[in-house]
Amino acid sequence: GSHVSIRHPEGYRINRALIEEMNVLPDFREPDNIRLGLAPLYTSFSEVWLAVDRIRQVVEEGGYRRYPAGLP
Repeated sequence: GSHVSIRHPEGYRINRALIEEMNVLPDFREPDNIRLGLAPLYTSFSEVWLAVDRIRQVVEEGGYRRYPAGLP
């Protein structure tokens, strides 16, 4: 498949914030990978840009801090 993986020490918490607050549905892989699945036939450039911008927003504004660290 076509995935983009982004590593961040707070990957799990960022992943939760994206799902709960930002309408982005990434996949999380231990230890710290946020994965975005991109289907080139129906995922537009603007959708990819929006998803990455929402990741930036969650990190810069600290929205991920509202979620517990680590998998349940």
